[in-house]
Amino acid sequence: MFIPTSMKDQKISLATMGVKSFQNAVNLLNSNGQNDEDENFKTVERRIKYFKDIYFERIENNQANTGSAMEGMPFEDLTICVKNA
Repeated sequence: MFIPTSMKDQKISLATMGVKSFQNAVNLLNSNGQNDEDENFKTVERRIKYFKDIYFERIENNQANTGSAMEGMPFEDLTICVKNA
C-alpha cells in the first residue's frame, strides 16, 4: 500500500508494528516449543508473505472501488491494529 512521503511518522510507526508483530509470532511459537527457533522464523516469514499478498489484493480492489486506499476495510483494519499495538 502506498503511503505518501508526507506521512513519514506513520510509515515508521506501521513498520515498527509489523516488526513487533513478526517477533511476537515467532516468540509465541518458540515459547510453545513448536519446532525449532529457525523453523518458527521461516514459518512466520512464509505466512506473512502469503497473507500480505491476499491483503494487498483486497486493498487494491477497495481502492479501485472507492478511489482511496484508506477508506473502508483498510482504514478499519489499520485502526484496529493501532489500537492493539
